Amino acid sequence: MEELNRYKDSFFYKPLLYAVKGGKRIRPLILVLSAKCVSDKHENPYPAAVAVELLHTESLIHDDIIDKETFRRGKTPFHVRYGEPAAILSSDFTLAAVLDILTRHYENKQILREIVYSTLRMCEGEMMDVKIRSQGNTLNWETYLNLVDKKTASLFFTAARIGAIIGGGKDFEIKALSSFGRFLGISYQIKDDLLDFEKGEKALEFLETLTGKSVDEKFLIKLKKSVEDYSRMAIESLKPLKESKAKKHLCNLARFSVLRKF
Repeated sequence: MEELNRYKDSFFYKPLLYAVKGGKRIRPLILVLSAKCVSDKHENPYPAAVAVELLHTESLIHDDIIDKETFRRGKTPFHVRYGEPAAILSSDFTLAAVLDILTRHYENKQILREIVYSTLRMCEGEMMDVKIRSQGNTLNWETYLNLVDKKTASLFFTAARIGAIIGGGKDFEIKALSSFGRFLGISYQIKDDLLDFEKGEKALEFLETLTGKSVDEKFLIKLKKSVEDYSRMAIESLKPLKESKAKKHLCNLARFSVLRKF
């Protein structure tokens, strides 16, 4: 709230409060735990954690406009509540706030570069998704994973990587945590698609586009196995790191990605 309170006099303040309400805060949690994994003596990771969550929020606003969502995770999408012009401008404002937070709190330019890199990949992933849906092409498994990697896992990757950088991690620690974030992000998104499918939501249409036919039990088993495989790979990525409470929490987070029901 401290960062958002800087904009109390702005038109965008109340809409932003609405936009960030709810959510699991997985990405900022990964960032903070990654910093603690490598050192107890590090720069303050919380401003970067806020920035990562705001970037995620900004991407959701855009996604909902593109997908013409009318309901998301128990609440009215931003563009439905405030209108598309306000949604577009609010997402731009949020991205500017992200850049402001990082430039005010951190001298290390690599942190900002990581956010820029993640944003570019997320945009590429979203554009890939738009083309796939509009053209109605049948996807292969490799293309699906590439889409998941760019659209979702890239910010998980960045959260873990920035946390490791802020924590002063050595190269092998930054690499290990970055891999953890990427694998967890892939596992997490596939699980999301499975949960949406079980609820009869839009993933059904997307998965049928992927397979070129109605989703059958065999394909669902493949998805479930992939969730477990990438979760296990995420945990294995952390093996080079010293044992710590933060490392245990990250491992538990990877297990949660498999077991969660929401």
